[in-house]
Amino acid sequence: MAIIGRLLRIVEEREALLNRYSPDELSDIKAYYSAVYLLQTQAQALIDLAQRVATLMGMEVSGYVDAGEKLSILGVISPEDLRLYKSVVTFKNIVVHQYAIVDLEIIRRIITNKEYRRVTELARKIAGRVNDP
Repeated sequence: MAIIGRLLRIVEEREALLNRYSPDELSDIKAYYSAVYLLQTQAQALIDLAQRVATLMGMEVSGYVDAGEKLSILGVISPEDLRLYKSVVTFKNIVVHQYAIVDLEIIRRIITNKEYRRVTELARKIAGRVNDP
């Protein structure tokens, strides 16, 4: 299975699972941590996808944020997309490295507004720019 396709599938599968949550369910600690994990793994798949595509497009990438900046330079993503991408990287770093406790209200907002769908749209945009070797 091609790497880009696999990463895009992960992003899409996480969206499908997140679609099942209602904001009220997040009061349950298991549902809360499950949603955080799904958001984290969706974020990581987007980051891995961005790094892979930037590299395939001939750019040398030196980190998560740099991958997004290179895609912006190449015209793959817009400045607005880059802001979203950077916020996804920040979120993922906070969750994984436990720099801070992720506020329930932030997770509730993401689920309520279905903000994770923008991550899927961005992943599709990025994946669509290269052939999947």
